[in-house]
Amino acid sequence: MNTDIIIRIGEINEILSTLQSAAESFDPSLIKDTASANQLDMVNRLNEINILLEEVGEVYKGLLMENNHSARKAILDFKETDDDISASIRLR
Repeated sequence: MNTDIIIRIGEINEILSTLQSAAESFDPSLIKDTASANQLDMVNRLNEINILLEEVGEVYKGLLMENNHSARKAILDFKETDDDISASIRLR
């Protein structure tokens, strides 16, 4: 039974870079003023919903970026811990 934990840092960094690019290019902006000359309540409500949806999109984008940063930090922490354990085993 193999008990090794293998972390392919290169592959993980590639995937995280792809996720980072996707998060950075995510554009949640919507039409700011649907039918501006129209005074229908529904049009006004659609404009309000678009603004709220855009805000949600911005928060989502921020969460994606934060998650990506956390994943990169976790990988670095794993590597550092692995290196520390490896060094302590070699000293024995």
